[in-house]
Amino acid sequence: MVDKSPDTSGKKVDEAWKQKAQEETEALDREAVSEQAPEGEESGAPGRGQLPPATFLGLVSGLAAQAFVYLGFIENPVTGKKEADIASAGHLLDTLEMLKEKTDGNLDPQETAYLEDLLYNLRMAYVKESG
Repeated sequence: MVDKSPDTSGKKVDEAWKQKAQEETEALDREAVSEQAPEGEESGAPGRGQLPPATFLGLVSGLAAQAFVYLGFIENPVTGKKEADIASAGHLLDTLEMLKEKTDGNLDPQETAYLEDLLYNLRMAYVKESG
């Protein structure tokens, strides 16, 4: 389970991460909608553009965006409301931590830095919201 004790490593929490993650998610959504599937090929959903290539950063960003929804920082796309579900947020945080452990040594420096920064900020938000 997620450690709820405050971090004393001296790192400063960058509050801009919430906005950055939401902007990245929205940009990926816009990119997916704006690209058109080649003629004669179907995209994943009717009336939608071709999906962007699968990437590790895309996967991590998607999981993080869902964690932000569960923490109540981003509106739930189904209800249109900011609703907290701390248990689900903790599960996604554990999932991202597991991905970090399982991919250790297999990521490029940008992916490693992004994941570590994201996990740090999510941990701090989780502690703040669950405490």
